Amino acid sequence: MVAKIVELQDKIVENQEKNIMLSTQLREMEMMARDADDLRTEVANQSALLTDKSRENKRLHEDLAKLGSLLEEKLGEVDELKSLVVDLQHQLKQRESERDLLAVMLTEKEQQQHHQGAASTSGTFEAAEKDKPLGWLNPFGKGKS
Repeated sequence: MVAKIVELQDKIVENQEKNIMLSTQLREMEMMARDADDLRTEVANQSALLTDKSRENKRLHEDLAKLGSLLEEKLGEVDELKSLVVDLQHQLKQRESERDLLAVMLTEKEQQQHHQGAASTSGTFEAAEKDKPLGWLNPFGKGKS
């Protein structure tokens, strides 16, 4: 019977060791379960954050698309304005060359009149008097007699 008691005591010690080992494993598994829960919570938080970032990126993409189309429209307007400026510059150059041509023509006419005036003064006084209308009769349409 002592052998049986010793055997039972050995089994009790062995079972206590197994119990301690199982308790340790249980605590480790509980810790792993808590870690898994923490990881699951972290993954859920990251997922929510990614969802928010995706929505924000989508909104930013839409805003950028609107800005892109607005910029394209403005670039079209700038191109139209550039062509208008080029056309106006061409018109300005044309007007300037017309002005210059008229100035040359006016200068030539003034020189021609100056030469004619000088030629008529070099002629006789009678020739000049013959070409002149009577001063006070001129407004009445009366001419030379």
